[in-house]
Amino acid sequence: LFTVSAGGQPKYSQDFAPLPNGISHVAYNDLEAAKAVINEQTCAVIVEPVQGEGGVIPADIEFLKGLRELCDQFGALLIFDEVQTGVGRTGALYAYMNYGVIPDVLTTAKALGGGFPVGAMLTTDK
Repeated sequence: LFTVSAGGQPKYSQDFAPLPNGISHVAYNDLEAAKAVINEQTCAVIVEPVQGEGGVIPADIEFLKGLRELCDQFGALLIFDEVQTGVGRTGALYAYMNYGVIPDVLTTAKALGGGFPVGAMLTTDK
C-alpha cells in the first residue's frame, strides 16, 4: 500500500483508499521543490535515479547530490528505486553508480530475476 502511494500515480492507488498520510511529491529534478518539503519531520526520500514511467528521464547529478545532502542534514534515509534500472540496464550494475551518490537503501527487481518474479532491498548499516 505504501509503495503505490509513494509512486504518486492515482491510477495505481485509487482502489486502495484510504491511503497513508504524510507523503509529499515534488517535480522530478527540482531540488528547490525538494528543499521546500524535506525537513526534520522527513524520515525518507524515495527517488528513481532514472525515472522509468515518467519517460526514461535521468536525474541531474546535482539533484541527486542535493537530495543526499538534505537527507544527511535532516537524518532521513535516501532510498533509490532501481526496480527498472538495476542489474546493468544503465551500463553500470546500478544506475546510482553512474552518479557517485550512494543511497542508504536500494530496491531492485525485474532484471534481477531474469524472468523469475524476485526483488530485493539492499541497505547500508544506517
